[in-house]
This record gives sequence, C-alpha cells and structure tokens, in this order.
Amino acid sequence: MNKKQGFSIIELLAVIFIIALMALAGFAIFKGFRETTSVKVAARDVVNIMRLARRKAITERVEYYALYDKVNNKVWVQPKSSYPPKNPDFGTEQILPEKAVIDRVTSGGGSNPYHHTFTPKSTLAHGSGGVYLRDEGEKIKYRVTVINTTARARIYDSWP
Repeated sequence: MNKKQGFSIIELLAVIFIIALMALAGFAIFKGFRETTSVKVAARDVVNIMRLARRKAITERVEYYALYDKVNNKVWVQPKSSYPPKNPDFGTEQILPEKAVIDRVTSGGGSNPYHHTFTPKSTLAHGSGGVYLRDEGEKIKYRVTVINTTARARIYDSWP
C-alpha cells in the first residue's frame, strides 16, 4: 500500500488556468467599476461646487459663479464681481477625476469657462441648467441639473 503524495502536472496546470481566468474576469470588472466611479465622483464634485456657490451667494448677499472649465477639467467658485473668471475662491477649485470629462454646460455663460450664476435670493440668474459629464469612451454618462427657482442640484445617471 504505497500512497503517492503530490500533484500531477495536469492538476497543477488546471489550477493555474482557473486562477488566471478568475484574475482576468476580476480585472475587467474592476476597470468598468473604476470608470463608473470616476464619473460619479465628478458629478458629486459638480453638485458640491453648485451648492457652495449657492450657499456663498445667500450668506454673503452677492452673486456667485459656479465655473466649469472643459479644457482643464476643473470646477470652482468665485464671486461675480471678481473678473476675469479664472480666479477661484481659496480652497474651492476641484480638478475632476482623470477618466471624467465635462461634455457640455447648458443655460449658463457660453464661453470657456462655462458658468452658472447663483443669486442671493437662492435662484439662478439665467434659468435652469445642467452640466453633462461622461467617461472618455462615452459609455457612462451623468447629468447634474440645477433648477432656476430653488437653485438646487440633482444628479441623474444618464442623458440623451
């Protein structure tokens, strides 16, 4: 009764093959998760900038911009009286995550940087609008809308 201990080469290769398949599947899932997460984080950053601009406009009783730079993928807040629109309030500038891109901005200023103007009355100066964000491959899309009458922002997970 001799028992052989150990594994055959076929068994060892089968285990290595199964581990490689699981690692490959995990990598593919993680890559998609990373792209989705970076666009969602960018949408949350835009909402936070809008909320900060609204809050500053109400408390300081002056109009504030929420600015969106499509070229450099940045967002920030500054008072409307502070011109040109390249001078962010201290600590308000946010660089969006690497995979997220600002696609377009509606109902705000039309040049880069685009903007929404928040008034001390808790409204938008130029009507309702939105910021459209996507990943580099245009698979994942988020829309941040802000309503004129209340100047409140909301995130939607798609756009046409």
